Amino acid sequence: MLGMAKFFVLMIICPLVLSGCGWSGKRPPSILIVAVEYLGFDSFSCTTLEDSQGKPTDGFDTFCEESVRFTHAFTPSVMSQASLASIMTARYPFEHGVWHNGSQFLSAQFLTAPEVAIEKGYRTAFFSGGPPVWRKSGLSQGFEVFEDNVRPSLLVPYRPIQENVNHLTKWLEKDVGEAPFFSLFFVPDLQFPDITTVNESGEIRDRSTASQLKEVSESLGTLIRNLRRLRRWDDTTIFLVGLNGRPKVSRPGELETYSLYSEATQVALYIKPARTKRDLALEWKIDKNVSLIDVGATLFDLLGAPAPSPSEQRLEVTSLRKVLERPEVTWNQDRILMVESGWPQWRGMGGSRFALRKGHYLALYDSRPKAFNTLIDRQELSPLSEKDPLFRSLQLDVLSYLQDKGFQAWTPLTSTLVEKLELGRLLWRLSKDTEEVKRRLKLLAVNRPWDRQLIGWQAQLALQEGNWEWLRELGEESGERLWWYVADINLGRPARIQNRGCDAIFLFGTESYRPPNSQECDDELLLALLKWVESSKGAQRTTLQDQFIRLYLQRKIELNIGQWNYSNALNWDVDPDVVSGPLPADLFLALPKLSNYASAVQSRLSRENERFKAGATFEF
Repeated sequence: MLGMAKFFVLMIICPLVLSGCGWSGKRPPSILIVAVEYLGFDSFSCTTLEDSQGKPTDGFDTFCEESVRFTHAFTPSVMSQASLASIMTARYPFEHGVWHNGSQFLSAQFLTAPEVAIEKGYRTAFFSGGPPVWRKSGLSQGFEVFEDNVRPSLLVPYRPIQENVNHLTKWLEKDVGEAPFFSLFFVPDLQFPDITTVNESGEIRDRSTASQLKEVSESLGTLIRNLRRLRRWDDTTIFLVGLNGRPKVSRPGELETYSLYSEATQVALYIKPARTKRDLALEWKIDKNVSLIDVGATLFDLLGAPAPSPSEQRLEVTSLRKVLERPEVTWNQDRILMVESGWPQWRGMGGSRFALRKGHYLALYDSRPKAFNTLIDRQELSPLSEKDPLFRSLQLDVLSYLQDKGFQAWTPLTSTLVEKLELGRLLWRLSKDTEEVKRRLKLLAVNRPWDRQLIGWQAQLALQEGNWEWLRELGEESGERLWWYVADINLGRPARIQNRGCDAIFLFGTESYRPPNSQECDDELLLALLKWVESSKGAQRTTLQDQFIRLYLQRKIELNIGQWNYSNALNWDVDPDVVSGPLPADLFLALPKLSNYASAVQSRLSRENERFKAGATFEF
């Protein structure tokens, strides 16, 4: 009888220790989280999964075939660092204090899931593909390895997912061995639809979001094959998580960095549980609301540790582990889920924005609150009337909760500021309709006469296009005499400029030229260019050329990162003013007498780009 009693005890506690009793290996199940920027709930479909042999065709298909799919998963914040901190702590951003992508740090006072894992003998590692997730966020707590050594180039500012897969695989092979592991890798690839990707056959894809999704899916397929080769697929619980969504339809006044509508906050969530080979793959889906906070609670649960208790009892948090065993929802389906964006406050454009979800209702806590019944209004286009009793009920039950807790209602951004951010995104995302962007940019500059950055953007376009009349016009309008001077020289007109400071450099080759000293001009890049131009033939000239191009390359990468930041609605911790206008060095190279130098610079950068495409790193 004693033996039978022990058997029943084991049967009871098994689900509490493992992710279902399907796993009965010698080591505890491992945990892997694949966190993807802009992987919304509708980024890919599970309806057409198999090839002609009835087998999954890529990574997404395998997750569809072998995972529990959560169709109504929501991020707690559209800011990736905040969402990842919530996953690691099972807390809301207002609790753990990381609420944007800037220089915030997750305090050591908060216990994280990887800290629990390492205490229990797991090997731990975090692999970041780049912006906006870096070590400075404090997300390194509990990770033995935090790999974010990403070297941006002129062409690519991030580490593509395939390289992250390679890093993870090498770590598993060399450092982990037979031990259980807890790992997370962040995938930023979907932020870059304009960057070329190559398929497994070496064929270049079209530049588009669909191509980047295909790249992510193929790389996940490689990851799955590697895990199977290492015999770690079956004994690993894998979370495929979207951290936010990217709206496909434009809403007036809304950008993805602060939009709290479903297309920005409803994310992909697939969980492939650890299991033995004889277990059948799971194929069910859960259609009830869950939060990525619940993913955090699930991590603690899988590690055999209690999840932190929420500071607000109305914001219930639940582990999802039971639905990995059977498709039966046991949590309160009318619980409140909070979603936020700290982006406006971070960028100094207003306060943070909040929304609450309860069942199939969405309530936006704006200065003029809106509520939507998503059951009958899936696109969230028709807010409930303020006179509707249901709206009043939601206002009392849901929105009053935020007001009682001291959260401030959000005031929308001004229309001209939104227009500027939208134009910045179009301008630096290789918009096909350049003329329309230029027209809107000129009109906006009239409506925001104090915003010199808009004038700088136009001057940068004019210089790139060699549109000297436009550059001259902008120089006159803004008082930027240097723009005016370079334009007149290229138009063959008489031109004058002051013979002092950095401007004096532009008189090189004339009778009035006098080289400035470092106290008169502190533009390191422009001075390096001048030294190259002034040098005679020989080894010293080659050295000075290399020194300039090294500085020029670094500066161009910084500018490109600033432009990519605008193309992603200022989602990264990069100074928005980096993208302000033409570099003085570019203006100097635009002078006809320096055409040979300009050609040499472009030729050298082209060679470096080709080397980069071939897999080499930049020489400098």
